[in-house]
Amino acid sequence: MPSINNEGLFTTQLAHGLRQMNSGEPGVRFMKLLLLSLFFAIHAQSAALSEKLQINTLHSQLAALPAELQTSVLGKVATRVGYSCVGTRSMFQGFGTDGTAWWSIECANGDRYSIEVGKDMRVRLCSVFREVARVDCFVRF
Repeated sequence: MPSINNEGLFTTQLAHGLRQMNSGEPGVRFMKLLLLSLFFAIHAQSAALSEKLQINTLHSQLAALPAELQTSVLGKVATRVGYSCVGTRSMFQGFGTDGTAWWSIECANGDRYSIEVGKDMRVRLCSVFREVARVDCFVRF
């Protein structure tokens, strides 16, 4: 199996697979082609996911913190952009298709926000997040 990060090895194995595909019965050739196509698709998806996860260093740093500190940091992020928030509860919701991480934060005053963590951070009221993304805060996706 080729390494995801070694494009030269993958290309060599792909060429070898294509040469081998021409040998054997038609049904066997079809199965070889199908397996080779599946292998290529998995490789492409793995490389794309790996790239997305490497880009989101802010999320990686936040996820590595203890839960209480995550809540404190997210509350401070909401405060920094103009909301008044002392975080009391937070939750990682999931990743968007572009690798952006989504977190929810609840504040001592009862306000709730969705925080988009990607190359930068964006804070939205949960009611706005629900309208735009059709997802509620504090729901995993």
